[in-house]
Amino acid sequence: MLLILNVRIYGQEQVLYQPESLEFSNISVDSALQIIENQTGLHFTFNSDLLRTTRNVNAHFQKVPLCIILDSLFANPNLNYQIIECQLVVYEQSKIPPTNTIKIDSIGTASVQISFGGEIRDAESGETLPFAAISVQNSILGTISNEDGIFSLQIRNSVASDSILISYLGYQTLKIVLKDIPKYQVYQLESTSISLQEVIIRSLYPERLIRLAISNKKKNYPNHSFVQRAFYREAVKRDKKYMLYSEGILDVLKRPYRPSLFNEQVKLVKQRSYKSIEREDTVQIKLYGGIQTSLDLDVVKHSFSFINLESMDDYVYSMRDMVINDEKLTYKIEFKPKNTKQAFAYEGYIYLDVESLAFVKLDFKYTKFSLQKMRNAFVIRRSPRLRIIPQDAHYTVTYKEFEGLYYIHHIQGELILKVKRRRKFLSSKYSASFEMVATELNGTAPRRFSSDQTIKKNDIFSDLSPDYDLNFWGNENFLLPESDLMKAFERLSLEK
Repeated sequence: MLLILNVRIYGQEQVLYQPESLEFSNISVDSALQIIENQTGLHFTFNSDLLRTTRNVNAHFQKVPLCIILDSLFANPNLNYQIIECQLVVYEQSKIPPTNTIKIDSIGTASVQISFGGEIRDAESGETLPFAAISVQNSILGTISNEDGIFSLQIRNSVASDSILISYLGYQTLKIVLKDIPKYQVYQLESTSISLQEVIIRSLYPERLIRLAISNKKKNYPNHSFVQRAFYREAVKRDKKYMLYSEGILDVLKRPYRPSLFNEQVKLVKQRSYKSIEREDTVQIKLYGGIQTSLDLDVVKHSFSFINLESMDDYVYSMRDMVINDEKLTYKIEFKPKNTKQAFAYEGYIYLDVESLAFVKLDFKYTKFSLQKMRNAFVIRRSPRLRIIPQDAHYTVTYKEFEGLYYIHHIQGELILKVKRRRKFLSSKYSASFEMVATELNGTAPRRFSSDQTIKKNDIFSDLSPDYDLNFWGNENFLLPESDLMKAFERLSLEK
């Protein structure tokens, strides 16, 4: 089980985020809205058809963000709120689309025109660059390279006249016109250096930059619902041997980045699994809630402690470097807990875009002290004869900019455990990992998925076919398996 513990607290960033305290009993929704008007000084503007209930309501809100109070009263996940002067406008997203609606084909409707792939390497050393971003310039259609630096991408004809961008943190972005791109090629990226004039900016206090980035969340991230198509995979290994590997294509209905009462939804499009668990394996680690954990790791949306105004004082921040990300200057800020004995604390790096002060990447892990306190929290079942010691719990989250807004792009997590058996000298090393990468974005205003389409995000990813065939995914974009994975699949085929 790969666990993320997080207390969600929202700061007073704008009126809709402002915590309010309200009490009323057995009154109409319209009367409740009148109480809110009197308390906030705002005046509601909305179509009366949006009030779906005529029943009386009771409520006891203590310091709850105003937008969540409105969610509970209107009970409609498709509504958005906007403040214009003293008017609080309530509108249905499907009726008034946001200004930044993405103009690309609806998911799964366009035919594939171009398919290509390659390897991404450092131009000087020749080393592979894992998890490099490959995208179409004028859309959020793309993928990432795997741990071996290898990728494949299929492009729909709606963007066939565009250019491909290959980017990696600290490297110059490579731009290639799509019509000139070969079927397969090794792409070499040049590392970039920062001039002295730019480095002088380091005199800014990093805490101040983080606070400014938090206040800019409402303008840097989407405040409307949208759907992402994503590739998801999870794996469990014992001493470098794969015990379990599952992967799938998902449609994820993402909620606005403002506080919301409504949960995100996930629809399973395709899925496959590989399993090779031997009888002597007395430790069975399964990624319980791996998909939910991936959604929870949208760090900006869920205000993790190290980027939360109420808990920032628990951390110390230091400016470490300035790097290039997607051709833009980016601050690299290190953070650590002030109290080394603080439980459930993180340490790592925050990357901020210099111009927009948007969070573009967060690379973090639990502190060693936190891991010691959580040693029994990661495994679903274990034998009493085993001693399980968490070694590392590491997470990486990246966001990609499109038309002035930043969307969640890549989420990755890995847990490493040391397992010792009683009266045994040698120990085993187990690792459990998960990864989700957004491959396509539909910016239209979606309705909720029906209950028969959605999967329970806390479920263990179920098993389907044990065979691995690259043609299984058809026209979908997916992460190519690494070389060690392919060897594991080949061994399984030989054992049949």
